[in-house]
Amino acid sequence: MHQHRHNPRLLALLGAVLLSTLLSACAGDVFPPGEGHNNQHQIAYTTGTVRYTYIEGGCWLIAADDGMGYQPINIPPAFLEDGLRVGFNGRLRYDLAGFCPGMFLELNQIKRL
Repeated sequence: MHQHRHNPRLLALLGAVLLSTLLSACAGDVFPPGEGHNNQHQIAYTTGTVRYTYIEGGCWLIAADDGMGYQPINIPPAFLEDGLRVGFNGRLRYDLAGFCPGMFLELNQIKRL
C-alpha cells in the first residue's frame, strides 16, 4: 500500500494562506451600516458606574445603567474611582480599537452623582 508523506512546510504555508483568506473574507466594515468612516454618534446624557477591569493590564470603563458599556478615552483622573456613580454624555469613536470591552467614548461631560 502506498503511504503519503506530507511536507510540514507546505502544510504550514497552506494553513497560513487559508487563515489569511478566511480573515480577509470575515473582515467587514467596523462602522455601523450606512455610516461613513468619519461619522461619530452622540450619546445623550445617561448615568452609569465607573469600573476598573484587569483585562490587558487594566482598563477603566463606564457601565451605563441601560446595559451599554463604554471605554472613555478622556476620563479625568478625578473620576478614576471604581464604583463611582456618574452622569455623562459624549460621542462614540469608531476610529479606535482595543482589547478592553465597551465602545470607545469621547466624553463631552461627566459629573459625580
